[in-house]
Amino acid sequence: MIFISPLRTLAIATIATACLAAPAAALTQDQQRQAFLTADANGSKTLDKQEFRTFINTLAGMGLPVAKRVRTFGVYGIAFSRSDFNKDGILSTDELLKANTKFRNAGANIK
Repeated sequence: MIFISPLRTLAIATIATACLAAPAAALTQDQQRQAFLTADANGSKTLDKQEFRTFINTLAGMGLPVAKRVRTFGVYGIAFSRSDFNKDGILSTDELLKANTKFRNAGANIK
């Protein structure tokens, strides 16, 4: 069994929670749309876990700092689960927008 300290767990959760907070502020809508289209390999207009990983990696490649941290720490699963509000294993564009708003508002209260 691997022990992860509570402080590390908190740090990982904080990074994952913020993963969608910055795209609206740091990237244009066209860049966000392109990242989504790049990730949506099957054209379903939703993202599964693997496509979400591609989405985060694309955002990181565009220079989004929080996406870079998610990629560095490998916390894709935490970020995905906190964005999958209906827990169906896929992310709709509505869920991504809701997560973006939720995490941006949560981030405003964290200093």
